[in-house]
Amino acid sequence: MSSTTYIRESVRHRLQLTTAQLAQIHGLREELKSDRTFWKNLQDRDSESDFEEPTVHGRAIEVEEVGDGFVYLTVKNAVGILALQDLTLVVTPKISADHFNFIATKALGLRTRTSRRAGNMARGAHFHEIFADWFLNEVESLVRFGLDRDYQEHSASTRYLRGRINLLRSTRNLLVGRFDFDSRFETFDEDNSVNRVIKSALNAVVNCPEISVNTRARATRALGEFRGIGTPTREDFLISPRAIPRASLEAFSLSLQVLRGLGRALDSGREIARSFLLPTPALIEAGIRQILKEGLAPALVEKRSMQIPSSGHFKVNPDLLLGESPFTGDVKYKVSDGTWSRNDLAQGVMFAAAFRAKLGFVINFAPKLVKDPAWVSFGDIEIQNVSWNCSEDADPQRSSELLISTFKTELDKRDFKGIGVVGSSDRFVAGVVTNLSHG
Repeated sequence: MSSTTYIRESVRHRLQLTTAQLAQIHGLREELKSDRTFWKNLQDRDSESDFEEPTVHGRAIEVEEVGDGFVYLTVKNAVGILALQDLTLVVTPKISADHFNFIATKALGLRTRTSRRAGNMARGAHFHEIFADWFLNEVESLVRFGLDRDYQEHSASTRYLRGRINLLRSTRNLLVGRFDFDSRFETFDEDNSVNRVIKSALNAVVNCPEISVNTRARATRALGEFRGIGTPTREDFLISPRAIPRASLEAFSLSLQVLRGLGRALDSGREIARSFLLPTPALIEAGIRQILKEGLAPALVEKRSMQIPSSGHFKVNPDLLLGESPFTGDVKYKVSDGTWSRNDLAQGVMFAAAFRAKLGFVINFAPKLVKDPAWVSFGDIEIQNVSWNCSEDADPQRSSELLISTFKTELDKRDFKGIGVVGSSDRFVAGVVTNLSHG
């Protein structure tokens, strides 16, 4: 009987695995690896001095065998599902799931590492991007090997003899001067129940606003292979699994779930899934950036790096830019204990100094009982900590609103006038950069 074990990202866990499970976790370690830049940073961050390597040779999974079937397992800076024989490992985020899902939903189009090893997840309202990726992988595989063809029965009036002729109706047609034969005949083509349902699901992905432009473009390209395939009927959705070719069965099953509007939850369940890992720091960075972009609109929000002229190839890479006269920030995907980290402060000062900002923010996560540390001045630069309330009982929407409100309040105190004012002469730049340090 299959069981589920929950492990937290970037935490070392002691597990007992069977010989088969140990071999499978080593297999996933290799299958889910990538080049170091994938896990280090999907956003071209190459200059941060306090970066802590999340992987060894691009591997997010670290396994240390200690004997008697026991291992120490660490999944660094990633969440996901690792499906083993009779065991599902659910890798959970370092902040509460509600808050993680809220922020992750704002970050569209980030790449994930997916294995062909099948597993199961719970139904949910999140991870639409990953779910769409699994579905499109199956469809693209079908297209490469050719869509399923089948015999289809048709009834039509034709100008020539074809199939079985309805003599009575055909005779009546001839008597009234119509040279038409009422016939029933079969064609061998791709316009069958399975392909009609898959085509309908592809259309749903193309029109889903919760899925990134790039993924929807993939669905559009796949749709081009379904020309000549019609609209599904009610009977198409009721087809027996035994009547579906094995090569098309998973694509058909995923199609039905796409059309029901299902996503996934980071938990075990009965729905089709693949083993996958999703890098969390870049995800949180993109999500926070989008939240501030929406909350501070119509102020200009963009991402841009800057090279330090006197340093050769040294760059600073702010991820949120609002206006022209900068204030800067640094998002840390870590849970704060209410005290300053010297590395966080140093990095905050570096970004502020690079953009000649008087004010810099460090953004992290904290339970509501943890107070933000006092602001710190370094010459003319002031660095302030702003925490996202990630308490289990805190509403993520409310935490989002508080973050936006804090930014606006602090800027108003300093007479910044770029927020919410299009074309203001006193616009500013907000740079929010996420690093991969652990909490």
